[in-house]
Amino acid sequence: MVTTVAAYWLGLAGPFLLDDESNLSAIPLWLSNQLELQALLFDRGAGTFGRPVSMASFAFNAWLGGYTPTSLKIGNLIIHLLCGLLIFGLAERLFRRDPGLMPRARLYAALVASIWLLHPLHASTVLYVVQRMAQLSMLVILLGLWLYVSQRERLEQGKPVGAAWGLLLGIPCMTFLAFLAKENGILLPLLCAVVELAYFRTGRRPWPARFFLIAYVIVPFVAGLALFAVKYQTIVSWYSSRDFTMAERMLSQGRALCDYLWKLLVPNPPTMGVYTDDFIASTGLLTPPGTALAILFLLALSIAAWRWRAQLPSVFFGWFFFLAAHALEASPIPLELYFEHRNYLPSVGIIVAGVALAVAAGRWLSRMELRPALIGVPMFAGILIVLAAGTHGRARVWQSELLIAESSLIAHPHSLRANAAVLSAAIARNDRTRVDQVVDNLLASPQPRHRSLGHLYRFYASCLMRGEASLDDLQAFSQETPTPLTLAETVPLRFLYAASERKRCGSVTDDQIGAALSAVADRASGQPDNTRPKIVMRYFAAQFHVRARSWDHALRPARLAWQDGAEAGIAMPLVLAQLGTRDVDGAERTWREAAERAEPGNTADQSGLVWLREQIESARAAYEAEGSKPRSP
Repeated sequence: MVTTVAAYWLGLAGPFLLDDESNLSAIPLWLSNQLELQALLFDRGAGTFGRPVSMASFAFNAWLGGYTPTSLKIGNLIIHLLCGLLIFGLAERLFRRDPGLMPRARLYAALVASIWLLHPLHASTVLYVVQRMAQLSMLVILLGLWLYVSQRERLEQGKPVGAAWGLLLGIPCMTFLAFLAKENGILLPLLCAVVELAYFRTGRRPWPARFFLIAYVIVPFVAGLALFAVKYQTIVSWYSSRDFTMAERMLSQGRALCDYLWKLLVPNPPTMGVYTDDFIASTGLLTPPGTALAILFLLALSIAAWRWRAQLPSVFFGWFFFLAAHALEASPIPLELYFEHRNYLPSVGIIVAGVALAVAAGRWLSRMELRPALIGVPMFAGILIVLAAGTHGRARVWQSELLIAESSLIAHPHSLRANAAVLSAAIARNDRTRVDQVVDNLLASPQPRHRSLGHLYRFYASCLMRGEASLDDLQAFSQETPTPLTLAETVPLRFLYAASERKRCGSVTDDQIGAALSAVADRASGQPDNTRPKIVMRYFAAQFHVRARSWDHALRPARLAWQDGAEAGIAMPLVLAQLGTRDVDGAERTWREAAERAEPGNTADQSGLVWLREQIESARAAYEAEGSKPRSP
């Protein structure tokens, strides 16, 4: 644990990254009494229900140590250490049930916890502030597994009543708590089932254990399959904003799991990072060829682990724990294909299995009249030293967003996010040479989406750095962007809007930019209009037309952007365009719809509504003073 703190120390001074600030933007509002605690916990977090456990942790951390990246990263490191302690205690308890590990259960448990604490793959969880959500979910899951093992052992000791209450009430409560930290906390009962099958195999299972497996594992699994069948078309529609299908995602997860496994067993810190959006989707069993091989490899390991479950229970546990802990994020849910932080909990299983196999190999060496300690002690000492050095190296990189992006770009030259991060940093330094290099890298990409965005980024950089941009780049983006649209196309728009203010794009007008963005959205005709990328694209198209005071041109994209699922702020260009065309009554109706959708505790929403209200009243008064009545549609 001391070595872990030393390894991570330099990285604690690093900045917020990616979606840190967007997910945590409500914390400063709460600290300054501009937001109620209830709104912070349940309305302003990520996920299905706002992840209130995680938001409460962030709020307490910021109240105690200030809302700074360093304060919050120290909080993450503390949680990492607590998880390591729980892994040590849980592994020791489980290893005492494995005949091959029982004689030195405490030593092997310490080894498992040490490897996990120091593994460099976890740097992108510990030092990426918002990933505390994954940490807290794991912390509660580990507590739940500890509770399961303790109550299951009480059943073996002939104490069924109290143990039954602990299993049948305690585990659901822990599952719910873990779920409120992050949704994959719902996997706790499945992980308990892995523990049951691995370490509680002898004799007839007592009724509370049988009831637990049926009620909390089998029944939810069957219900989930039934729900999937009923909601299949809805789930498929969720992929309308992804550039891969559900079938492609599921095919890709075999390769993703194998890549995770490789990085856990053979860590190479320079290839690790958060910019892994260059992971290619599998479009078939042989495209790429590794798809079928990965699936067969995972299947072979699963069969082998099952075959040797009696002789090597910890190997069985470790492997199926790894698969079960990935079950949600490797499911048909339309998440991104690949993220390192998804291994924060599953990695425990691989490390347990690896240590158990090493001990089994040591026993085989003993039978060959060799001394395994002469090999094992320096080998594991070397492993810990290498892991600590790798984590320390990653922490040094995490001191700077530019270092993170530049190092990721070396390992992942086709990562769109890494290219965008390096481009943003180069623009901030006014480094035109580096900007041109990044743009050329995007334009040379084999991915059509990257090439089209290369044109948009060059247009944006030219506006900002040269005050003149090429209409050809804008038209190329408009005509070459592949469909369906994704959120990647919407990310630069906010920066482009700011950069082009005060007509800094030279001869290219706001109307031309707005028309190009509308054309991009219109080309995605097979994509529903209520998907987030199309809403944002049309919102900015309308904003450019509004800024040019081209009210008639703004109306169509503004109306199309104002979908049922759009948040209150999307109404702004529509209200202004309606006022510009003298449709005051229409602006009034749109304003009321926006007021219904606005969050009461969201100061941006409320201040925007107040400003729009003033514009409506001002326009109404102006039209009446002119002696002309406001027009009704």
